Amino acid sequence: ASTGLVPETISGARLQQANALLKISEGSAQVAGPALAGVLVAAFEPGVVYAIDSLSFVASAVFLARLRLRPRVPSPRQHFIADLLDGAREAWSHVWLRAGFLAAAVANVGIGIMFVLGPLIADDELGGAAAWGVILTGGAIGGLLGGVLALRFRPRRPVPVALVAWSFGAIPLLALVPPLPALVIATASALFALGIVWGNAIWETLQQREIPQERLSRVNSFDWMVSLIFMPVGQALAGPLS
Repeated sequence: ASTGLVPETISGARLQQANALLKISEGSAQVAGPALAGVLVAAFEPGVVYAIDSLSFVASAVFLARLRLRPRVPSPRQHFIADLLDGAREAWSHVWLRAGFLAAAVANVGIGIMFVLGPLIADDELGGAAAWGVILTGGAIGGLLGGVLALRFRPRRPVPVALVAWSFGAIPLLALVPPLPALVIATASALFALGIVWGNAIWETLQQREIPQERLSRVNSFDWMVSLIFMPVGQALAGPLS
């Protein structure tokens, strides 16, 4: 739903910058959030920490409620299944979207495997949980840099650039076979997250420009569903494959 909301709040020429700023916000929270969480857990009881966490969602709701959207005539109401099929037809009608579905599916199988086996490799061969924490921190920093990159660079050929950026996900997997030093894997993780965030910003901008507004959120929901459903597949395969 949020992907469909962005074009109603910003001009078409600034869509990628808007998406990039959202990614920078997410990346900043992923870098600072765990550190803040550690301080809160050390300072307060768990119930107080959960209360503070819940208030952050209230704050988000307040900001969303104050968004000023462009006036538009809502689409006629249809049966849920009709809306679902309408979105599926729109998503499948674009060759570049079908290519993106396939690329994201393959990539997320690999990501699912990495997040199961990576901590075990760190524990067995890199010195324990601290090494995996360093690797994840590298990924968070890379995600932040990916947002900055998306803010500055708008490719003329967005589909191949997004596909190449997503392929950076292979780098940390290769760095684990056999495991390189933790700092090297952290750098690989940073490149992986940079590619994912940059590629996603390009991809969402392309959808916002090419998909009719009334179908955009439906198409984007199919995109996320096809992408994310393969991550637990990768997680389930990690044990038997290893």
